[in-house]
Parts: sequence; C-alpha cells; structure tokens
Amino acid sequence: FHAEDAIPDDISCLGGSEMCIRDSIVSSFEKLYTNSLISSYSVVGRDFQRNVESALRFGKPIEKLYGIEKLMEEVEKNSQDLDNLTISLPQGKVLYSIKQDQVGATLSDKIINDALRTRFNGGDRAAQLYSVLHEGKYHIMLPVKNRDEQWTGTLDLSFGEEIINCRVKKMILWNFKMQGIFTVIAALLTGFFLYVFVPINADERRLKMRIYFILFLVLGLSQISYSFFNAKHFRENYMTIVRTKTLTLTSLLKDDIDYLLKKGVRIDRLIKIDVLLSEIISATPEVDEIGILDRDKRWLYLADVNGVVGLQEDETQAEPLYMSEHKYDLEDWRYSIIVPVSGKSDIEGYIRVNLSRKFIGSQAVSYTHLRAHETADVISYAVF
Repeated sequence: FHAEDAIPDDISCLGGSEMCIRDSIVSSFEKLYTNSLISSYSVVGRDFQRNVESALRFGKPIEKLYGIEKLMEEVEKNSQDLDNLTISLPQGKVLYSIKQDQVGATLSDKIINDALRTRFNGGDRAAQLYSVLHEGKYHIMLPVKNRDEQWTGTLDLSFGEEIINCRVKKMILWNFKMQGIFTVIAALLTGFFLYVFVPINADERRLKMRIYFILFLVLGLSQISYSFFNAKHFRENYMTIVRTKTLTLTSLLKDDIDYLLKKGVRIDRLIKIDVLLSEIISATPEVDEIGILDRDKRWLYLADVNGVVGLQEDETQAEPLYMSEHKYDLEDWRYSIIVPVSGKSDIEGYIRVNLSRKFIGSQAVSYTHLRAHETADVISYAVF
C-alpha cells in the first residue's frame, strides 16, 4: 500500500463531486433566472395591459386602438431583449405586433391552448399570467379585458431562449474556473500533507489511517470552500436579477407618473395611485414596500405586503430620503431604489422601493441549505 496511490483517487473523487455540485448549481440557477426573467416581463406586460384596458373602458373596440403602435414601440425601446410583442384576438389572430409581418397571422394552438383559455376566462386577475416555451421562444401572455371584464384579446410578450442560455453559459464557465482552482489546490495540499505527515516506514494500519484522515480533511475543506463561494456567487447574481427587475418596474411607474405631472396633475392628487402600488406589491414578492414622496421627502402614498398604508397628515412628516418605515440605511443601499419623478420642469417627488430582505434571504438560505446537503452527501460518498 503506497501513499502515492491515493492521490489520483482523491483528485478523481474531488473532480467528480465538484461536477455533481456544479451541475446542480447550474440547474438551480437556470430555473431561478428563467422564473425571474418571466416575472420581469410580466411587470412590463401588466403595465401595458393597464394602458390597453384603459382605452377599452371608454368603449373603444380592440380592433381600433389609436396610438397603440407608439405604446408598443415604447415597450420595445425599454426592453432590449424583447423578441416580439403582439395583441391578438382570443382565437389567435394577431391585430398588432412590433413585427409588421406578423400582423394578420394566427398564433399556434400550442400557444393559445385550452389551459390558457381556462385561465383567461377566470375571474382571478392574479392567476391569469400564462407562460409557455414554444420553438425556442418564451411567451408571457396576459388577457386584455373590456369594461365588462370579458376576454377580448391576448397580450403576448416573447423573448428568445438564448438569453437564458447565454447567462447560464457564463455561470458554467465561472464554475469550471472555480472547479479547476479548487482541484489544483486540493491536489497540492494532498501531496504536501502526504509528504510531511505520512512516513514511509510506518506500519500499514497507521499509514492507512493517516492517509484517509488527510483525504477526508482535504476533500472536506475543498468542498466546503467551493460551496461557500458558489453560494456567495449565487446571492450576488440573484441580487442583480432582483434589482434589474425592480428597476424596470420603477421605470415604468415613473413614466406613468411623469406623464400625469406634465399634464398638470399635482403629485398629491394622483387618483388611485395607492391602489396601483398595492397591486405592484402583490405581483412582486421581492418588494417589501413601495411609496411616493413629495419634493420635501414626505410620504404621500405607501403600500406594503399588507396592502395600502393609510397615511394621516401627522404621519407624513419630513424624514431623510434614505430612511423608511423599516429604517433602511446607507449600508443597505442594495435593498433600496430611489427614482425622482418630474413634471413640466423640476423634480416634484420621488419613488421609493424597498426590497424584501426576508424574501431574498429565504431564497439565499434555501440555496445554501441545498448546497450544504449536497456537499455532505458528496463527502460521505467519496470517503466511505
């Protein structure tokens, strides 16, 4: 029994275990990124849905929506990865599209299917978002309803599967790099410890015990370190995804408010804006609270996970811009987004969004627990 014979086995176990963890990490990240991207486009879609349905409430037929092409161009300009945006009849005939050659075409039965019809004919607005992957494109669909709440059209936003594949490839390359680094370090440490702590003239029993202890120690430390850096990388990527999604949401809300302010509506006279804020919260679990402040940084409207927050006059006292009901401070800037809103000239107020530490933390903790269980399983399998 020679000490050197254990080194290739140790490296093989390490490489194989890291591949198992890497594949699981990539799969988890791909699922998370897909869901987050669909959620981001649903935010854009719901904003566009509100604009279309506002016109229908005035009795306009869906076939004659004046200015709809301009609104679609705005959506396309603010969503660089968007492949197509269409409005079709419930039967699937396309009425409007940012790709003019699609107008008049009929959407596939695999897109306008029975599951979609059942959901869109239902009364629960929150459950009417529908997504499907078809021919390499993800389709995020929402119903367009008239003032009688009848399904009169289908809004379809689509993006290419390659967007997700590109992000996943970056994750794979990062994991390959980390795997290579930790495998080399583990091999060097194993060789060093065997050279220093395993005497050639030791009896076979003591020799085996020392070698197994060294292998267990190196493999364990390598896997724990590898999992730690992966969990850290995951959290950073997830925070980037959440902030990008929330910035998109805030930008859309800002455009709507800016439009009203430039029309002469006062910022403290935005009718039903608090209801809209509550709807945004209910559709965006990553957001803890969202509100609007005036130019003196006093809360005018506020909604949290429990709904609209009633603000009395004595509750709208001025407070620092970087403080909120939950005392977010400058050290937690990643959890806060502040965007100014403007009227005809100067800044008239601010939109303040506070991300949910609880929800984001739960995602990170869930991921970390999964990695910890996998690491323990891999070490047990490799050693025993």
